[in-house]
Amino acid sequence: MRTIYQKPRTGKTTRLIDACLLLGGCIVCADEERIKIVQDAVINAGFTENDIIAITFADFVSGNYDKNKIKSFFIDDVNESLRRVAGDIHIAAIAVDDLNDGDM
Repeated sequence: MRTIYQKPRTGKTTRLIDACLLLGGCIVCADEERIKIVQDAVINAGFTENDIIAITFADFVSGNYDKNKIKSFFIDDVNESLRRVAGDIHIAAIAVDDLNDGDM
């Protein structure tokens, strides 16, 4: 698993889209609004909506996707997705493996 570490609004989603288009897979977005942003970016890059699969984090968690069409997942804005799952309960911390070899 690779991790993209960058400050907000510095192109993380664009890098994720580029990787997904190159390697194939599915982008997991916090909500339908973020899916629309991803699809617009894909179109602006000269591709079509059909060149990328995008699902919501809720669908990802529930397994509501076509497992035969997806080779890998690219999860966008995971902190926002986790906040939505937690609802009103504050997420104090998360632990992530040190994946320096795979960081982007």
